[in-house]
Amino acid sequence: MDTEHVSTRKGRKSLSQLGDRAEIDSPDNGRLSLLSNDPEDRTKPRRPSNKGPRPRPVVMHVVNSLAPGGTERMLVELLRSFNTDSVQHSVVTLREPGALASRLPDNVACRPLCIKSRSATAGVQLGLLARRHRTTILHARNTGAWFDATVAKLLSPGTQLVLGYHGSETHKTLTKAQKRKITLAKWSQAKFTSVSESGRVLLQNEASVPNERVDLLRNGIDLTRFSESPEIGRNRIRREFNLEADDFVVGNVGSLTPIKNQRCLLNAVAKAKLKIPRIKLMIAGDGPLRESLARQTRELGLERCVRWVGMRDDIPAILSALDVYACSSLFEGTSCAILEAMASSLPIIATRVGDNALLVEDGTNGILVPPEDSDAMARSVLELFENRSYRHALGEKSRHRAQSFSIARCAQRYEAYYRQLIEIRP
Repeated sequence: MDTEHVSTRKGRKSLSQLGDRAEIDSPDNGRLSLLSNDPEDRTKPRRPSNKGPRPRPVVMHVVNSLAPGGTERMLVELLRSFNTDSVQHSVVTLREPGALASRLPDNVACRPLCIKSRSATAGVQLGLLARRHRTTILHARNTGAWFDATVAKLLSPGTQLVLGYHGSETHKTLTKAQKRKITLAKWSQAKFTSVSESGRVLLQNEASVPNERVDLLRNGIDLTRFSESPEIGRNRIRREFNLEADDFVVGNVGSLTPIKNQRCLLNAVAKAKLKIPRIKLMIAGDGPLRESLARQTRELGLERCVRWVGMRDDIPAILSALDVYACSSLFEGTSCAILEAMASSLPIIATRVGDNALLVEDGTNGILVPPEDSDAMARSVLELFENRSYRHALGEKSRHRAQSFSIARCAQRYEAYYRQLIEIRP
């Protein structure tokens, strides 16, 4: 019969070689004693050993999936920037992992639940997972994960629940369902984070979340991705999308959803085209309104003017091909798309909604226009087209302002926030 073996510092030995007493690692209590046959020895009480490093606190991030999107890209960039020496991070996706899962660092596990549709057991599965991994903080990163994360908290009472608000794809205000989720979460002693001041105010005013339970953690971007010579990317992208050197290119990056309101942007470009025959519009992104927007493009006679870029990994190159960046959204938090355009030295035309006015200073690095005002947006496009030096001056100021929103600073703020929660846990 084979002899059972254990590992020691000096190598692998059989239990008979270890003498009267040996200890091996145990997942339950850190160390497990293997006693000799001495009856007296068996009766001696054993003090638990304190040897070995203390386990790191665990922060578990919850999202619907890591399919490409602003919130998901932001989370991946943060996880790539965190110092993981003292805190362990992991990701749980309620559905399939998504394309961005491949960009997670090696020391961050992704655990997909692969739920196909609405599930009454998703929160239970998440709670059992949180308990199994002794999760310190459970951070639901978007509203779609709030309810399941709150249910999970009930099954893992020692875990601190944090609900993150990044905005909505369809509404400028909180829905009744979101308010009900917040009420349940407040009862569970949840904390809240918002990426924007407007989002923080929304949680306070519409859901009565106390000020001391909402923390502002703004987005950041990896500025190093925008530091290379833009001419290389500009020429490549313009060739790829059949754009001439003298075309005046306006661009937009975002999901094709009602809240992004690309319908208004298309109307503005149609009006500006009357004065700028060589105007072109590039729209990077995808979403449920793709066919509707394409139909509007045909109705406006813009088929030869609009370039549908789709989902892309080379956003810095896409932005380098533009002359102006335009945001037509009905609501924005701290928009990563605007920040990336600023880092690309682009002048910004943006609607005066959410925190846009905190990123874009009217007349300094861009122009702010009222939401759903295609006439004002068309006038702003024309103004920047006609004044090249003004356009370049705004772009230079954009890049300078973007330096305050680096992903490194953003990660430091998140780490300080997590440390504070870990220190005040009972």
